[in-house]
Amino acid sequence: MSQQPPDEYFDRPPEKGPPPAPKPRPARAWLCLLLMVGLALIVWQFAPKNEVTVSYSPWFLDQVDTDNIQSLTIEGMEVHGVLRRDVWQPARTPSGNLPIRKFNTVFPSELSVEKVVETLRNHSRQGKDPVLIEVRPPASSSGLLWIALLLPSLVMLGLIILMVRKGRTG
Repeated sequence: MSQQPPDEYFDRPPEKGPPPAPKPRPARAWLCLLLMVGLALIVWQFAPKNEVTVSYSPWFLDQVDTDNIQSLTIEGMEVHGVLRRDVWQPARTPSGNLPIRKFNTVFPSELSVEKVVETLRNHSRQGKDPVLIEVRPPASSSGLLWIALLLPSLVMLGLIILMVRKGRTG
């Protein structure tokens, strides 16, 4: 005697359509997100700035003497600034002159920092627009730099862990 399947087996309609797509594993999604964030941090860290590096003497000192400095940010011996009016400086490329609005330079000594700040204060006392001077501590290695340095190691470690897991199941 042969066994026949129950009647319910024949009453079901056949399944149609493709099978549902498998859901991505959370580990892979987190790994992709981590890689995208790391890449964005690296690109942001090394993005070009709009500042032009200028010489301290005579260019920067001339701008201080003519009261063309709008604001200064002093970080240790390095200074970043914004000019009141654009200054045209011959470019190092054959394309022509280069307008400078934001700049950076390096002070030769701490004594020169004091002289420049005193000169800018004297301009403010003479009734001219005051210069915004901000002093910050020297830049130390930031957390973003450490992340950018450790990111390749973390990615390799993640890939090794994924390969070991794949090897156990296969």
